Amino acid sequence: MNKNDRQRLIKTRLIIDKEVSVKALAGTFSVTERTIRNDLQALADKHLCEMFYGGARLIKHDEDIYFESTSINNISTLLEAPSTTKARSYPAVSRANETSPEIYILGSFNIDIVLEVNEFPKVGESVLAHSTKYYGGGKGANQAIAAAKINDQVHLTIKVGQDLFADRAKNYLANANIASLNILEDAEHPTGNAIILVSQPSGENKIAINLGANSHITVDDIIHDLDYIRDCRVFLTQLENNFDIMSLAITYAKKSGATTILNPTPYNDSVKKILPFVDIITPNEIEASDLSGIVINDHESARLAAERIYKLGVKHVIITLGDKGCHYFNGNRHFHLVGHKAAVIDSSGAGDSFNGSLAASIANGKSIEDSLIFANAFASLKVERRGASNMPDTSLVEARLSTNNL
Repeated sequence: MNKNDRQRLIKTRLIIDKEVSVKALAGTFSVTERTIRNDLQALADKHLCEMFYGGARLIKHDEDIYFESTSINNISTLLEAPSTTKARSYPAVSRANETSPEIYILGSFNIDIVLEVNEFPKVGESVLAHSTKYYGGGKGANQAIAAAKINDQVHLTIKVGQDLFADRAKNYLANANIASLNILEDAEHPTGNAIILVSQPSGENKIAINLGANSHITVDDIIHDLDYIRDCRVFLTQLENNFDIMSLAITYAKKSGATTILNPTPYNDSVKKILPFVDIITPNEIEASDLSGIVINDHESARLAAERIYKLGVKHVIITLGDKGCHYFNGNRHFHLVGHKAAVIDSSGAGDSFNGSLAASIANGKSIEDSLIFANAFASLKVERRGASNMPDTSLVEARLSTNNL
């Protein structure tokens, strides 16, 4: 192994563990402690870590946790600005004894640029925004952060560009308590980004997404994750990445015995081709209408849509209905779960919180119905927080469930 590869892996370890030992690294790489100290000094010279006696720790900046910054005036400039670090792939490195994850998420990462407005603009109309905030987001990343609140064996694979937002993405995810990460880079496409309009006081949102590097995950990228996909208990994904590669991955996961969960958003009609490899599908009412051809406007239409989607080959259909809860059908039984009352501040990320907590609860051995009850409460707490990736703790979920006697 050459010096550059070794330093790349040391940086990965720093991002995951936040602190490393010279002695342990020397043993891992079969080199002298002096060599490791030189490697760490090289990383310290790039302001990536700070050294202490016997090791080094990751340098963390406040602005890397959330992407808010009063100095960001030109989004295009940031998206096009080169990364301050060299191109690299961050291999999956587990915090938990290098074991395979229980939950594998083939995901996405976006910079969420959030504008708060009084009401959404009509066609041709301009409206003033109260504030602009920058958050780490993307459905895959949000789902992983939610799942990691409940299960400590979550893996996330994403692809970012080689720009300043990519650097922030790495630091952001390193602090998200996700057990293992595979952060890939694309030299030709930017880090994904989303413009989110949030209407106050309702908290409703409208979102436009540029997938960027998310949609350029390759077969070679996924090959490195095959062991993780094969051994996971739950495989969760959405459509914010390369559809063909996602199809291959979910098919492999299904054939390997994992419970496969698909959140079919942003909707793509091609998704119908892979539904026989999907155990659980979680469309919202708009996506369920697209899948079924039935406009959902009440409980009865949700029942009919769920039955039609079930016939496309999935085992379990869960239609999320916002503040109205969700509707479940497994071919034999319909089950409607009412929504919890919530003081809605920001509904962005609600579906991601639902999917991540559902996957984690199932991986923890809960039944689908019990997992639905948990995820329903989890999502109701998410909408009471600003930021699509700002997820509640499980203690709050248990308290809400106890209060509502569910």
